[in-house]
Amino acid sequence: MTGGRDKLVELLQRAGLEVAGDWRIEEVLPPRAAWRPVVSYNAAPTTAVRSDVPNLIAELNAQWHRLAVDNGIIDAHGVFLIDIAGAEKDCTPRRWTRVRLTDRWDLAGVLGERPGSRSSSRSRQTAPA
Repeated sequence: MTGGRDKLVELLQRAGLEVAGDWRIEEVLPPRAAWRPVVSYNAAPTTAVRSDVPNLIAELNAQWHRLAVDNGIIDAHGVFLIDIAGAEKDCTPRRWTRVRLTDRWDLAGVLGERPGSRSSSRSRQTAPA
């Protein structure tokens, strides 16, 4: 593995994800195209979680999981595609990574923004395919 890939694997593991299958996923929409309807000026939130809710991270994870299951993003084995934005600074095309949820997954706690932190100015976003 390369240094960049090692860092990605470590980040995914901290988030409770394991790489599942091939790294290169070619038969789906490219990540940038999948993000377009989500980040569009006209996009409306599907759900909202108040920032003052007790156990904010757990609630964000629960709502993400509910939406992902309801919309068929996650298969019966907990496998889905993820795109980690902001990790590369070069111009290489972004690619999906096929991952599986483990018993200890925490996407919002590990991959989410932290107000006032460096990561909030350089957003790490995830978009299931």
